[in-house]
Amino acid sequence: MPLSAYGAPSCGDLQHFSPSRLLATIEPAASTERLSQGVGCYEDGDLGCDWETTITHDQPIGPHRRLLVANANHLTGTGSIDHLIVFACVSGDLRIVLAEAYLYGVRLEQVSETSIVLSTGQWKPGDASCCPGASRRVRHVWDQDAQVYRKTEQTPADTEATR
Repeated sequence: MPLSAYGAPSCGDLQHFSPSRLLATIEPAASTERLSQGVGCYEDGDLGCDWETTITHDQPIGPHRRLLVANANHLTGTGSIDHLIVFACVSGDLRIVLAEAYLYGVRLEQVSETSIVLSTGQWKPGDASCCPGASRRVRHVWDQDAQVYRKTEQTPADTEATR
């Protein structure tokens, strides 16, 4: 379903809207008022400011796609999650063509019009949830015919912790 059905900006606006405006189309809590200047604070019940979200990466991928990485940091608990989202104009409609979440972060290694290569933590047996013992490399390739990203490889990147 096109995001315009949820009040998303039009395709012509993809490169001009703020990241918070784009994120608000998929997560109303990320409205422009709550995610100004790329940082927002979200309440969870009586805990006050429970999650802080920060836009850590915002990059056009050619004229019709845009990559965002939003880090959600759990202020009243432990952990953080990087959300990688690619918005694209597909047949005149704004759509999400890639959306993944990475516990304790993602590192973009290469972004081009044909692929996205990243690395993230890889937990081995016995690793604490805070501390992956290795990393893995993931490559997504743009499928022009289907207008989506396809995961084409996932390999161990190294044996050291990523963070």
